[in-house]
Amino acid sequence: MIVIFIPFYIVSLIVSDPHALIVRIFTYFPYSAPVTAMLRNSFGSLSPTESAVVIAELFILGSSLCAWPCVCSATGPSHTPRSSRCEMP
Repeated sequence: MIVIFIPFYIVSLIVSDPHALIVRIFTYFPYSAPVTAMLRNSFGSLSPTESAVVIAELFILGSSLCAWPCVCSATGPSHTPRSSRCEMP
């Protein structure tokens, strides 16, 4: 959660030099991309191509995380309550 709010601390850099390397890294890094892209878009420094790339990246990341296979199995002896355990490969 902390990574999401880092762009708020570098907002002055986003305004003064939106094409700096660190701003570009935050724009394409999945966890800080939504906030950085919104800030850059609000200041008019996000091109349509960059916005399309960020939207596609976040859509692909979100889709892959939602489709992550989760194998749940019930374990435990018959005389104890069954507990479900979710294992990710």
